[in-house]
Amino acid sequence: MPRIVVGLAAGVWVDRLQRRPLLIATNIARTVLFLGVAATAAVGLLGIELLYVVGLLMAALGVVFGITLQAYFPSLVPKGERRRLPIELVEGVHTLIGNPILRASRPPPSWRSSSTA
Repeated sequence: MPRIVVGLAAGVWVDRLQRRPLLIATNIARTVLFLGVAATAAVGLLGIELLYVVGLLMAALGVVFGITLQAYFPSLVPKGERRRLPIELVEGVHTLIGNPILRASRPPPSWRSSSTA
């Protein structure tokens, strides 16, 4: 849903703004949302409504980040060496860097729920 709603507007927006600061800003915003969920859970105020809102915002920011990354990545390659950069390379680098960070950010097993359903 966010890709449909945000995608077209984000494409126009990305073309008009500087891409690197936009990449940084979207990642900071996603980090703040993620930490906000952790903080509300620690205080005991976490509810399903908040998770829905945060999920939609994270998805929208992910769309903006993805579009910006696709537009920014070719500028990293010198013009003489530019051919056609496969999108798999862009997504591969994102996955290569993102997955270890995600694994490292998971709580230890002692914090996870021990209920067996």
